Amino acid sequence: CNIEMKALQAALGEIEARGATLVAISQQTLANNRKSRRDNDLHFPVLSDKGGDVGAAFGIRWVIPDEMREVHRQLGGPMPAFNGEES
Repeated sequence: CNIEMKALQAALGEIEARGATLVAISQQTLANNRKSRRDNDLHFPVLSDKGGDVGAAFGIRWVIPDEMREVHRQLGGPMPAFNGEES
């Protein structure tokens, strides 16, 4: 996700030059979205969509496959913590 966010940041000037406004939505918690903006020097808003309802409404919600969730768990990836999930 960070690589994609950096690519969006790199394209921000062209996006705005075409009269558009870039807004990202993420299932991460608000605190993790703020950290991502800071760490990646993003100059566009990253909105928190806990549970993914907004993304689902636009048909863009991505759900991590169970096998990838297990890989993240084994590698110590804190997916539930980043997304504010219970487990």
